[in-house]
Amino acid sequence: MKFRQVKKDEFFVIELEEDPNSGYKWSLEPNDFFEIQKIERMIQRNKSYEDLTKRNMVLVFHIKSKQIGESTIRMFLRRPWEPKNHVSLYEENIKVE
Repeated sequence: MKFRQVKKDEFFVIELEEDPNSGYKWSLEPNDFFEIQKIERMIQRNKSYEDLTKRNMVLVFHIKSKQIGESTIRMFLRRPWEPKNHVSLYEENIKVE
């Protein structure tokens, strides 16, 4: 698991890929320590010759730390109509000073 140290009220960035055609979307597990401030979407084309038409979306989450302490940020890749199931999990321990 990744680890990061930030200051209270500081912004940090997490970049995650998703396929815009699959129906799967990243969502942040509710947490009193963190708040998503902004999400940027960037299209990224695959560089291999065999798969020139495949494009992935890179989501750039700008997250603000709200409290001093230590917590784990969890983000799930899932379909909105299947909230209990997820295909991928991103976790990172964050220490807020």
